[in-house]
Amino acid sequence: MRFMQDDEYLLLMNLGPHQLQGTPVLTTDERKRIREAGIRTAIEYPEWADLEPAQGVYNFSFIEKVLAMNRSAEMKTIFSIFNPWIPVWIPSDWRPKYQSGVPNTAFISIWSEEGIEYKADLSFMLINEYRADDVMFIMGDVDTGESILPSHAFYDDHAIKDFGGIPNFENNDTKEWLEKSVLKYYIGMQRLFYFQYKEIWDAHQWLIAQFNPASMNYMQPKLLQAYRDTFGDKMSLVLLQYTYFDSAHPVDNEIYVDMLKNTYNCETIVEALFCDGLPTTTPRSIAKGFRGQIICPVHPHTHKQRFESWMVESIRNSHNQWRINHEINFNRENSK
Repeated sequence: MRFMQDDEYLLLMNLGPHQLQGTPVLTTDERKRIREAGIRTAIEYPEWADLEPAQGVYNFSFIEKVLAMNRSAEMKTIFSIFNPWIPVWIPSDWRPKYQSGVPNTAFISIWSEEGIEYKADLSFMLINEYRADDVMFIMGDVDTGESILPSHAFYDDHAIKDFGGIPNFENNDTKEWLEKSVLKYYIGMQRLFYFQYKEIWDAHQWLIAQFNPASMNYMQPKLLQAYRDTFGDKMSLVLLQYTYFDSAHPVDNEIYVDMLKNTYNCETIVEALFCDGLPTTTPRSIAKGFRGQIICPVHPHTHKQRFESWMVESIRNSHNQWRINHEINFNRENSK
């Protein structure tokens, strides 16, 4: 059974404390109002730096608090892990490096076997500690899952040893090595998340591949195909697109996302342009045949710094449009 059920169409996005930049966290009462308007699942973004402030010293208060609020609102919870802001105690040897030799401060090198094993063990611990029908963890590496690799950060000793020399992104051998490394890492990590609900969630974004080819986002189609080859055609492959209607992403982005949806049979959840964008984005999303939309009512990048009553009505109206469309399609299928 899929975590988001057939009659769910909207996903509530709640940023983590570091990402909020002073924007207030939605209260339990606000979540209850959102739940009453139709949203039954929230996605949350805990940070490793908060969960393990010192090596082996755990603080899961953020997860406990979020679960308590969402459960009070009768909402399910998706936790996206691990995002940027890794703990300061992470050894330098685990971190990827730039060509200058400076370590990246936000991630763990995918070539550090010790670092990846530690990260996988913590992920497995969280999945098992909070195993419940209303909880799911998804892989959200590197900026909420939007980017595959940090920019040009593959010059650490582990990467050089694995490659057999100094990587050079302009070289085809380097690109081939990077692609194999990415596939090995993602397939290995996704095995930890897949067994919960037989789902894989992917959030890589088109624009990052254009601005930064070394992010490896251009190989997203290969990654989606690898998921299909590894986990089978019956699995639920969810394409989570935080940007689709955004004017920063030209029409090429829409063409690309549509191609991924159709080619790899993805259940595609696209942005709503916050609550004020729902009146225009919901009909377009329905017409495209998407799975649903992700909504962030308050966000540091907008002028909506607090939750307002009109947002509830906007969510309710969108939910009703999705519900009516679902009922029409259901009746049409049953009348055949």
